[in-house]
Amino acid sequence: MENEVTARFRAHLREMEEALPGIREDDPGEVFLLAALFRDGDFLMLEDPIRFVYLLNDTAESFLVPENVTMTGTFRQESEDPVSASLSREGGTNGRPFRYILAVRQGDLYHGGTSFVLFFTGLHQENHFYRYGRLGHFWLKGDELLRQVQYKAELLRDKRAYLGVDSCTDEERKLAWLSEYPPLSGLFFPACDPEYLRLRDDPWDLNETAADVMEDLAKQLENPRILRALEKYHENSTRRAAGHVASLLRTNAFLPLILSLTKAFESAGSVYPERPYKEEDAKKRQALERKACRILKSHPGSLLFYEEPYLSWKDEVDFSAYVIEIRKGLYRIRTRVFPVSLSEEP
Repeated sequence: MENEVTARFRAHLREMEEALPGIREDDPGEVFLLAALFRDGDFLMLEDPIRFVYLLNDTAESFLVPENVTMTGTFRQESEDPVSASLSREGGTNGRPFRYILAVRQGDLYHGGTSFVLFFTGLHQENHFYRYGRLGHFWLKGDELLRQVQYKAELLRDKRAYLGVDSCTDEERKLAWLSEYPPLSGLFFPACDPEYLRLRDDPWDLNETAADVMEDLAKQLENPRILRALEKYHENSTRRAAGHVASLLRTNAFLPLILSLTKAFESAGSVYPERPYKEEDAKKRQALERKACRILKSHPGSLLFYEEPYLSWKDEVDFSAYVIEIRKGLYRIRTRVFPVSLSEEP
């Protein structure tokens, strides 16, 4: 079904033709999504069954699934060589069934590269949405609560951008706008190393909807000081003003707003199921939760987050948990993170 994502790609037909030679304007939207993977250098294929990874993050696992697919040639799952492809068709006339032919090259064929060909009759998109409110990653120290809020806003922005607004609930659509609120963004609270940070073309530009979402949350707190600070920034959204608000977000006085944001993301994600792991992994997850809860009891008022692997893509991430102890310093919020893993003693 055509949505605003595939319509956007279709509008850039020449760009898609360069990414996947052989694509046609009348091809289904899913073929344009496939072309976008080659354009962005994001082509990843899983085997058994064959499918193309479209989006993997804590909110969603999305795939493009070829129908009635067969493959010839050699596919290297772990290859880091650049990938290119072309698309052609056969059949569809004189009673012959129509099918696509996707020829993929991994690296230089004259210098150890490989190639394979996929034959399929069509593509469909398969989306799985999961609970994400209590998932977290703690790659950088300091401001851990703010980094988690920023991280989840980015996750929802990607979900909306790659899968369309219909993939998000009303609450998620609102929270996704916070990725465009400069004082809360990666400008001040990056959730990953700078080399992996993706900022907007104009990251200092305040989005009006993002400002309204932040102010609505502040109004619910019935805290005039917090609301007035946000409104002043809305009226005069300079870089200096953004830095001032970012500094305020680190203070004890603004802790109620940060906790409210944390709870808002947890509530938004709670409408989805947990990832349905196989029995062995599910037992590991349960054992980790029991261990983490024991630690949590000894640190009243702390928050608990988990790190989990994807269901479909096996990487180095294993089950782990983090207890975040929140303390009020003289002026600023202080946090201390207690990592929890099954390999450590309780």
